[in-house]
Amino acid sequence: MVPESKIILDQTMFFATLSQAQRDKIAGLGELIELPFDEWLFQRNDPAGHFYILLEGKMALTMASGNGVTDHLYTVHKGDVLGWSALVSPYIYTIGAKALEPTRLVGFDGQEILKLANEDHEIGFVIYRNLSEVIGERTINALSERWNQLIQYILT
Repeated sequence: MVPESKIILDQTMFFATLSQAQRDKIAGLGELIELPFDEWLFQRNDPAGHFYILLEGKMALTMASGNGVTDHLYTVHKGDVLGWSALVSPYIYTIGAKALEPTRLVGFDGQEILKLANEDHEIGFVIYRNLSEVIGERTINALSERWNQLIQYILT
């Protein structure tokens, strides 16, 4: 277990409604990952093996547009989760994640989290309820950003 993973789970809203014992089970699956500035954690269409919590730094969630330009969709900050595709079939990342500065994360093997969720249904319920909120929030943010870009394009 990574000591930071226990601390960050205790401070992360994503896991706030779980008991300490349940958070400890999840923390025991964590591994520390460090990325330098401008390094990819994963790219769109990569096999999704890990789910992450950001400890420090910032990550850009990106998607390549039709013209080959990579669009910045969302910035992930300390305590945020990313890589949720590791918990949802077909287990393929739908966007990319790139370090905007030196970054530290705790990574959790998606299959181990799924196994734990199947063994403890309360953990599974909380993870998937919160995951649906993250997906909804990020979808709204991405659509809003695209809408703003379209308006700016029309007005210029």
